[in-house]
Amino acid sequence: MKAKKIMYTPAAVDQFTYRFNTENHTSIEHTSEVLDGSPFVTIDFKETPFQLIFEYTYELGRIQSQLAKKREQLLPLDYYPYPPSDGKNISNFLHTKQKLFDGDEGECLQKVFQVDDQKATLTDFYNNPLRALKKEIDADSFEKVIEESKFNLINGNLEIYTSEERLAVHYLIRNEMIYLLSYGEYQPGRYMLFLEGVWYYKPWDEEE
Repeated sequence: MKAKKIMYTPAAVDQFTYRFNTENHTSIEHTSEVLDGSPFVTIDFKETPFQLIFEYTYELGRIQSQLAKKREQLLPLDYYPYPPSDGKNISNFLHTKQKLFDGDEGECLQKVFQVDDQKATLTDFYNNPLRALKKEIDADSFEKVIEESKFNLINGNLEIYTSEERLAVHYLIRNEMIYLLSYGEYQPGRYMLFLEGVWYYKPWDEEE
C-alpha cells in the first residue's frame, strides 16, 4: 500500500518514520519530490498492519500541522533522531531541484527568495562557493554531496563545481540545513538560479 501527500517538511517525515519503524519493528519507506513548487512525500507501508498504518498517518498529520504553525523544519533531535546515512553525518531530504529565478541579473540582485521557511538574497550565498563547504563538514560528507548531486569539477586549480546547466554551485547554511544553489549567466544577459538540494547536517561531536 502506498500513499502520496503534500508535506510541509519532508525532513520531519524522515525523523518520524525512523522512530516509528524502530519502535514498532515496521519497515515503512518513503521518498520525497517537489512538484509545481510543493513538497510531496510518497509513503510505502509494505506489509504494515492496518492499525499501525492508522497510527502512523494520524501522528504524522498532527506533527506536520504543528510544525507548519511554528514554521519549523525539524522535530526535536533528542527525541526524534535523524536516521543514519551510510555512517556519515549528512543526509539529503530534498532531491528534486527548483528553478528560483530566470532573467536579468539586476533584478536577481534585488529579489528575496523563499526556500522552505527561509528567506535569502543572492548576496547571502554568492561568496560561498561549494569548495568552501569543506571547512564546514567532514570530507566523507562533502564527497557524498558531490556524488549524489552529480556536480562537475570544471577547474581543478580553483576547484569550481558546476551543475548540469554549467552554473557555479554555492551553499548557504541555516539551522543545520545546507542549501545548495547554482547561479550564473546561462545565456548572454540571461541569469538563472536553481535550488539544487537541501541537506541536513549533524556536526561531529567535538569530543569524538
